[in-house]
Amino acid sequence: MAKKTTKKAASSAAATTGVGDTLQIPGINWKEIRLFILGITSLMFNRFPHETLVGIQETLEKGPEEQKKPRAKALPPAMQAFRALYLDDKERVCVPSWHIKAAMGNAVSMLPGNGMGKILSKAKFRGAVHVLGFKIPLASTPYTINSQMVKSGGKSGGRVPAHRPEFALWALPVTIKFDADLFTPEAVVALLARAGSQCGIGSYRINCNGPHGEFRPGAEREYREG
Repeated sequence: MAKKTTKKAASSAAATTGVGDTLQIPGINWKEIRLFILGITSLMFNRFPHETLVGIQETLEKGPEEQKKPRAKALPPAMQAFRALYLDDKERVCVPSWHIKAAMGNAVSMLPGNGMGKILSKAKFRGAVHVLGFKIPLASTPYTINSQMVKSGGKSGGRVPAHRPEFALWALPVTIKFDADLFTPEAVVALLARAGSQCGIGSYRINCNGPHGEFRPGAEREYREG
């Protein structure tokens, strides 16, 4: 029985070329590293609610006369801030994993021309580095409501009040899967550190001319104590 199992496993890792011989396909040398992100500046969210997208679509489908009618009153600040959160199926506040990967991808373009910046492209990074999980639960203090006047984004170009959740102290654990033939664990940590100090995550983050969302990699002890 053991011999049959071995032959089956070997055949699943091989491809037939069509000329009677077999081509061995080497696997990718994937490794995983568990890191902890510690916030340096406050984190702010501004998720675009699904209900807003539906409302925009319904407005566009209406005739010109219907579109001219007054819009419904804005939601109270507390409700606006709550709707801007990312929540998982357990109603926990989360950070989407793709926000972290996007920050790391943006940091690739900031690498110096010598060393890693000379050989690493964004396309290569996207295929070789993955932040695991879909939504990562956030460890934080309770949020406060950040109220500011922002551009409406409409044709008028006016400003409207926006109420968004802001977390003064925050942290989260991340697991990063990477191609060990292209990256060392030290290179992954260095890239994450650059992403935290030069890009950030969340709304009005540092690479969008804002002060929010700056972070650094930290030790598990710091994460637990914080």
